[in-house]
Amino acid sequence: MISEVVYVVLGILVGCVGLMALYLKARSAYSKQEDIRACTEKEKTIILDLLHAFMHAISQGVSQKQLYHLILHSSLASTEGMSACFYEYFPDSKQLKKVASEGLFPPLKTKIPDHLSRAEILSLIYQGEIFHYGEGIVGEIAQTLHPIALEAGGIDRYVVHHLDEALRIKNLLISPVCFGNELLGILAVANSTRDVPFSKNTGRLLELITQQAGIMLHNVKSINCQIEKSKLDFDLKLASHVQSFLLPCSDFIKLSHCDFSAYCKSAQQIGGDFYTLFKLDDDRTAFVVADVAGKGIAASLLMTTCVAHLKHCTCLYDSPAAVLKIMNQYLYAETSQEMFVTMVYCVLDTSCQTLKISRAGHECPLLIKPDLPVKKLMPQGIGLGMVSSEIFDNLLEEATYDFKRGDTCILYTDGVTEALNAQNQEFSQQNLFKVIDENRDKPPKELVQKIVKSVEDFSGSDRLSDDLTLVIFR
Repeated sequence: MISEVVYVVLGILVGCVGLMALYLKARSAYSKQEDIRACTEKEKTIILDLLHAFMHAISQGVSQKQLYHLILHSSLASTEGMSACFYEYFPDSKQLKKVASEGLFPPLKTKIPDHLSRAEILSLIYQGEIFHYGEGIVGEIAQTLHPIALEAGGIDRYVVHHLDEALRIKNLLISPVCFGNELLGILAVANSTRDVPFSKNTGRLLELITQQAGIMLHNVKSINCQIEKSKLDFDLKLASHVQSFLLPCSDFIKLSHCDFSAYCKSAQQIGGDFYTLFKLDDDRTAFVVADVAGKGIAASLLMTTCVAHLKHCTCLYDSPAAVLKIMNQYLYAETSQEMFVTMVYCVLDTSCQTLKISRAGHECPLLIKPDLPVKKLMPQGIGLGMVSSEIFDNLLEEATYDFKRGDTCILYTDGVTEALNAQNQEFSQQNLFKVIDENRDKPPKELVQKIVKSVEDFSGSDRLSDDLTLVIFR
């Protein structure tokens, strides 16, 4: 009877112990879940606060360095670290440079001498430390893109040991800041304020911060690039308007002694082709077409210089050759040999019924006489600015041609004959002659339109491979 009671009591005790064990296990699991939930909520709050801070900073137009300090400040507040540092990655030189720090973050590879004063120590600390890709702990993280946590036992293998207690690193968190596989920098946090090693959760939190920082820095970089592009587009558009003012508008030019039309279009927003004309007197008009080597901004700047010099030279000299000779002096002295200008300068004299031409390496002018084949006018000469006056002046010729009523002259740049189609074939001079023959009786304005349309139809789009300029007078 007693033994049965004992067995019952023992059974009850075993059951209670089992229930207690199950209860404790369940409570432990619940506690862990609560810790995970609390940690997740904390991470969510920190990341949302960080995103809010980032967006506010970007809306205020802060600099990239200010964003680095914002990242450092957030990382210290979240990890309870004592100091932090950001190393920006420069892919061209494959270097990581210390660009921002919070707190007294000591150098990781340069030992500070003991005899220095506090001011000298601080000066060294705030200097930009540089790591090469793969060098030291910072370079290693840049190479592997894996975060690392260092504690007192193994930290001396990676960083120098400073005797000053305030500079001693006891524990260190380092994490790469990336956007996708693109490395933007390295974030390092040193020494917990609790004087204990950083926990795994803290390391995980820093990784989340660097992930968000990578996205924001990439976005800021993209925004800044877009802003700079918009500024450049605006400047180019303004430059294009200024450039257009330098070119005479053929629609508003009325010459009493001849019919005239012109067309000029740049391959880019601004270009190097240009044309102009100068009324020398009641019977004489100078026509100029030129092509600056290259395209874009550099060619445009040289083009404006040429226009300014031409206005000055035309007032001084009647002869086309004399004008080109003085132009060559200016350009040879002011530009490099890589930057040269081809130009054709014509003077139409309706009283004498002549056309005087000098050609500085430019496309040959074309002369159209009724019922005769198109004729190429080929006085010799080389580009402006390429050689000194001694050589240029000896090579330059000036030719005079009869130019009767009904005769037509066509000046153009190589953007007409060298326009490319989808098969990379050139429009060619042969096609130009064909269009001219088919439309030779049309007035200059219609002839210009026919040639331009033929070039555009051949190219297959409105986008030119080179600047295109065309001047026709009759």
